[in-house]
Amino acid sequence: MVHFKPVNRTTVSGQIVDQIKSMVHSGNLTPGEKFPSERQLSELLKAGRSSIREAMKVLETIGLIQRNRRATVLCDPAEMAHSALWLDTSHQEIHEVFETRKISLRPWRLFS
Repeated sequence: MVHFKPVNRTTVSGQIVDQIKSMVHSGNLTPGEKFPSERQLSELLKAGRSSIREAMKVLETIGLIQRNRRATVLCDPAEMAHSALWLDTSHQEIHEVFETRKISLRPWRLFS
């Protein structure tokens, strides 16, 4: 039987996520730093706002950023050793990332 090699497709939102993760790893983005608005990011990255929104949702899901009505802030990766941030999400199934995130949010019961 012939073995096919999977084709890697890259989405715009995936490229945005990869770029931001790379900036965090290189130290160009620091914990506590506020992100520009969706509109500003759209202009800076030359990408549609829906792609920006999708990327921000992924970054929030993996625990790299926190969003509220006022701002989007970068979390401290040093405090997130258990986070899916360190997974190579390009090779992970999205449900595995969500499962990792659910585990990190689950309250631990010492006495049950």
